[in-house]
Amino acid sequence: MERMVIRDRISSILGRSDDKYVKPADLKEIGSVGEAQTRWTIIKRAGDGYLTGEAYAAFGEIQKLMEEHGIFILKIGELERFHKDISQTNKAEWLRLVLEQKLFQYSQAVPIFHSVSHYLSAGLHGDET
Repeated sequence: MERMVIRDRISSILGRSDDKYVKPADLKEIGSVGEAQTRWTIIKRAGDGYLTGEAYAAFGEIQKLMEEHGIFILKIGELERFHKDISQTNKAEWLRLVLEQKLFQYSQAVPIFHSVSHYLSAGLHGDET
C-alpha cells in the first residue's frame, strides 16, 4: 500500500475529532489501516450496502429464508453498527453501555426487535407465521 494512502487514511481518522487525546477506537482503526481487507471484513462493516445486483438479491432471499427459521441476519453488518458512536474496541463493554443506557430503544435495531418478537410470539402460540 502506498504511503500517501496510509497517511490520508490516518489523517482522516484523526480529523474526525478535535479532542486532545485519541480515543481507543481510533487507535484500533489506525492500527488496522495498513492491513489487507477481506470481503468478510468489508461486509461486516458495510452490511448489505456492499452488495449489488445478484449478490444483493441472493442476500435478500437468504435473509427471508433464515428469518422463517428464527435466524435474523443484520442488514447493517455487525451488531456494533447500530451504535457507531460507542467504542467498539471491547464488544462486551459496547453491549453493556448500549443496554445500560437503553440506546437500543432509539436505534435502527427496533424493526429487528419487532421481527424477533413476532417470530417468538407466533412460536409460543403454535402459529406457523
